[in-house]
Amino acid sequence: MTQKNTSSKPLAKFKQDDLFRVLYGKSGKSDHLSNLFNLWDAFPKYSVNRATQTKMRSPEGALPRHKMKFKAPTGEQCVIEIVPAKIEIDGKNKEFYPAETEELIELICRRLFLNQSQGVHEPHRDQTYCKFTLNMIAKELKKYNKVRSLDEIKLSLEIMNLCGIEIYINNKVTYKGAIFPEIFITNRAEYLSNSETLSTVRFSSIVSQSIDRLDYRQINYEILASLPSQLARSIFTKISALFLNAGFDAPTYKLKFSDVDENSGLLRNKERRKRVDMLRKALNELLVSHPLNIDDSMDDGSCEPAPPPLLKITETIPTTDNPDKDVIFELYPSGTFILEMKASNKRNRDINNFNAPAIGSHLKRL
Repeated sequence: MTQKNTSSKPLAKFKQDDLFRVLYGKSGKSDHLSNLFNLWDAFPKYSVNRATQTKMRSPEGALPRHKMKFKAPTGEQCVIEIVPAKIEIDGKNKEFYPAETEELIELICRRLFLNQSQGVHEPHRDQTYCKFTLNMIAKELKKYNKVRSLDEIKLSLEIMNLCGIEIYINNKVTYKGAIFPEIFITNRAEYLSNSETLSTVRFSSIVSQSIDRLDYRQINYEILASLPSQLARSIFTKISALFLNAGFDAPTYKLKFSDVDENSGLLRNKERRKRVDMLRKALNELLVSHPLNIDDSMDDGSCEPAPPPLLKITETIPTTDNPDKDVIFELYPSGTFILEMKASNKRNRDINNFNAPAIGSHLKRL
C-alpha cells in the first residue's frame, strides 16, 4: 500500500480526513501505521469465535442475540448486544456473529482507507467509505500469515453488513447499526466471480464521528496485524491507546487480569486458572517479533518485522491464602514502543493544535 506523500502541507490547512491520514513514522515512513478509535475499538464486537458459534447454533442454523456487559475505557458501564447475521448457504439459512476474520478485515479496510485513492470521507453526511478489491484484502491477510480464501472474505463482508450491533452506555443507546452499514457493489454477480471488482464499504457512524472529532490515535498496524491471537491484538490496542506516559523513565503499565476477563469477552473458559494462562500466553506474543509473509508479487521485500512492543513482563501471583486475589501483570515497553508512543503523543498534540509545522520536523524533537 502506498500512501500519498503530504509532507509539504502544513497541518493548519488540512481537512479532518487529511489529518486522519497524517501519521508520524520514523524517517517519514508510515506504511506500518494505522489508527485506532478508543471507543469503537473497546466494544467487544468479535468476542464469539467460530468454534463457540458452532456449539451455540441450533439445528436450524439460528443463534440467539449475544449480550455482554463491559466497561468503556473511561469507566462507564456498557452493554453490547449482537444480532447475528442471517446468510443463505447452500440453500439453507445460517446465522453468524462477527469473529476473528471480520476483525482482521475491518483492520485492513481501515488501513486501506489511508491511501488517498481508497478512502472517501463526507463529514456533512457523517459517512466514511473505503474502496477495495477482494484481492487487496486477500494479499494483506496473506502478508500477515492470516490466509483466507476469497469465499471466506466474501462471507465476512456479508456478516459485517448484516449483523446488528447495539451499544448501551449507562443504560442509554449509543449505537445501533452494523460494522459496515452499507456495502456497495456495482455488479453483484461480477463481485462474486471476479476478485478484482472494486467494492466499497461504509464504516460505522462512530468511526466517522471520531475522524471529525480527532478522537483517534496512531497504532503500529504491522505489529497489530501480525499478532497470532485476538487476545494479543486486543491487549496491544489497549496499551497503544492508554499507555500515554510511556517513556524511558516512566512507570510500567499495570494490566489486571480481572479487567481483561470482564471486558474483552475473549477468555472463554470456566476455570479461572486456565483463563489466566490464556492471558499469559497472549502477553508472551508481545515479547517476540512475528515474521511477515512477504513475496515479490505483493511487496518489494523491504518490509521487516517490527521489533516486539514489550521488553519483559513481571507478574504478581496471588498467595495460597488468597488465591482469588487479582493477578497483576507489569508490562515493560521496548525502546521502539516508547519512541512510537512519543511520536503518537506528538502527532495528537499537533493535529489538535492545528498550528504545527510541516510534517516530518517532529522527528528531530523525539
